[in-house]
Amino acid sequence: MTWIPWLNGRLPDSKRRKGIRRKDTTEQEAKIQWERNKWKWLAFLPLKDFPLFKDFYPFYYEWLAHPDDGPYWDFANIEDKHKDITVPAYNLNGWFDDGYGVAGVISNFCGMLQYGRTRLAREGQKLIVGPWTHCSPGSSKAGDLDFGYEAKIDINSLVIRWFDYWSKGIDNGIMDEPPIKIFVMGDNKWRYEKEWPLARTEFTPFYLHSQGSANSLYGDGSLSKEKPVAENSDRYIYDPANPVTD
Repeated sequence: MTWIPWLNGRLPDSKRRKGIRRKDTTEQEAKIQWERNKWKWLAFLPLKDFPLFKDFYPFYYEWLAHPDDGPYWDFANIEDKHKDITVPAYNLNGWFDDGYGVAGVISNFCGMLQYGRTRLAREGQKLIVGPWTHCSPGSSKAGDLDFGYEAKIDINSLVIRWFDYWSKGIDNGIMDEPPIKIFVMGDNKWRYEKEWPLARTEFTPFYLHSQGSANSLYGDGSLSKEKPVAENSDRYIYDPANPVTD
């Protein structure tokens, strides 16, 4: 259901791309529309009949048509998908991204480096990971954490620089830089790297622990190097008729 407000916010741009020019093709009107209808939309069933995105986002209904785990969602053989990639890509994400997750972006970066169909795709991959949340690329803050001025990046300038090189042939040095740029939290500094995982990585397993109430910052959950033995399970009630809104 979290896709509904997200896709609604992008409807104005999708409508403009289709040549639709009406009052409801502005971002402000999309916000008004969401506030006016959100409870009705969030309670709408069945989702496969939700009318709002029918003419704009067919992939949404394709996802709904595959509710169970299976070949459609099989990422175990994701290299088969990377083998279809023929173009360079700048992979961008944040350490605190709770939408797609930084692990997925790094996996795509590594996969295209190894399995990209063309040499251009394999050698044209870049990765940047900053201290950002899902919708705040380039900022210095994640929640109450502020990583300082150095954490900020002008994402628009980075994107323009990337496309200037690949679309206009402007030799601005972007491909002369190491392929990976990560923000090291704690040191609060940017660092270039050449490979992932880093060659000097020391892999250390950590384990989740709970006495049955690892339910918040004030719960009894913990993370340590010790393997769990006999611990209580955590339980919660999920009610799709009373969803959590964003």
